[in-house]
Amino acid sequence: MHTTITAPEPVVDAPQPTVIHQPVGPRSARQQVPTVVEPTPVAGLGVAPRFCGGWVAPRWAFTGEWVLLHLDSGIAAVNVDGAGIGHAREAAELLGVGSVDWTYPAEILTGDPLALDVLRVVGDWVRDAVRENRPVRLHASSWQQIPPPWSVDVLDSRGKVFDSYFCFTYGEAEQFTVELGIDFDLDLSAGSCEDITISRLVDPFWELRCARRGCTAVLLDDEYGIPDRSPNRRALAAIAADESWRQLDERRWLCPACNAQFRGTKTCTW
Repeated sequence: MHTTITAPEPVVDAPQPTVIHQPVGPRSARQQVPTVVEPTPVAGLGVAPRFCGGWVAPRWAFTGEWVLLHLDSGIAAVNVDGAGIGHAREAAELLGVGSVDWTYPAEILTGDPLALDVLRVVGDWVRDAVRENRPVRLHASSWQQIPPPWSVDVLDSRGKVFDSYFCFTYGEAEQFTVELGIDFDLDLSAGSCEDITISRLVDPFWELRCARRGCTAVLLDDEYGIPDRSPNRRALAAIAADESWRQLDERRWLCPACNAQFRGTKTCTW
């Protein structure tokens, strides 16, 4: 007897994209353009591509920018020239902090002073961020100081160090010492062997993290896939630049994924 096994339904945690109609173009030639909208954590708001419309319908095109839409009406809630998809997503997060219910019809929201004030403030924040080519929500610094690591040093017969390994906890250093002892066939239990030593370095190390709030990206070591840590921040900065991280200022860097999200490129010339 053969048993047929069917695959379970895929588990999808995030809301699925939806399609709404976005009003595009001048009032005299207004078009309702079907638009695929990315849901946000804030009910009533969605992220969508920004369109421009011509004076003769049905001419319209994607501008290369992104906008935050009011889902019930399709009207733009936050619409800033040059905004990337990351800016639109951040606008939704910021609008969700307050007490405004964005699922209300546009007619109610446009008559609510609190809603209008929140939209103005968030729009100004996004506009400033776009002008400065950065996210709205940033950490104070990308540099994270790490306590000095433990150095496991392998000594030769003359007591000279010929290889060293860094471990960031004493437990890791101790375990690694035992593993090295097995590899080098050393009798570490005798207590008199000084061929492998453990010592604590003096200077702290650093690692580089993405400056955007909510992003957990950290600069990784290409060979081992673990955070790249060094006492030399300049060396880490050079590696980050080679791996397409973007420096915002002296303290902050954007990872490649966030860098792509926070660049709006206007392509429509109508």
